[in-house]
Amino acid sequence: MNTSRQTLRALALLALLGAGAVTSSLAQQTTIRLGLVTIDPNSSAGDLVGPVAFPAPGGVPAGVSLSVKSKSTLLLTINRSLGSGFDAELALGVPPTHDVVAKLDLSNPLLATAAPLQGRVIAKVRQFAPTAFVNYSFGGDAAALRPFVGLGLNYTKFDRTESTADGNALGGGATRISLTDSIGWAAHAGVNWQVDPQWSMSAGWSTADVKTTLTATTAGFARQTDIKFRPRVLSLGIGRTF
Repeated sequence: MNTSRQTLRALALLALLGAGAVTSSLAQQTTIRLGLVTIDPNSSAGDLVGPVAFPAPGGVPAGVSLSVKSKSTLLLTINRSLGSGFDAELALGVPPTHDVVAKLDLSNPLLATAAPLQGRVIAKVRQFAPTAFVNYSFGGDAAALRPFVGLGLNYTKFDRTESTADGNALGGGATRISLTDSIGWAAHAGVNWQVDPQWSMSAGWSTADVKTTLTATTAGFARQTDIKFRPRVLSLGIGRTF
């Protein structure tokens, strides 16, 4: 069994935590929510390091880094009530594709020729990030407005990557991009508004600990940088309880 399957099973297990011990029909209610989410990756990356082919074999000049831009997408969550204010949640959605832009320290004279690429999109990266939470909602079951907090586990897989023409120019030729998977903690908070027994609206903010290593390979020369994300995720949704 590969790591991705193991991780997805762990997420599903966390999302169903405690459900087997709950026996009342009220506690076993399931809510499916659809909505919109805006993801600010809040990324930080070190300098790209490794050999380069052009203009001559050698190392990447100091000061070549990157930043990942924000993106909005559709959100899907499945919540299973566990009783006593607790519920298990699995957050999914349509995987967004983020623009990756060049971040160059132009005080380094070796990067003068690359100055036109500053801030340009050098790659596009799609991420699939299912996240499982155990949440606690404040207030009684009859309350219309219920703030909540939750802790959980995030799995991020970067499954589609593409170097743009500007990325190829920065790399010195056709470049292949890859990023490692990430597993880390996640947390969120928000509020649910129960409009009636079946329908609800929600708003929330979430974050996670996401780390990956990016490898850019050009003409057999591989360069790498470590990227840390502390995403700031805002969401709005409407839910149906069954």
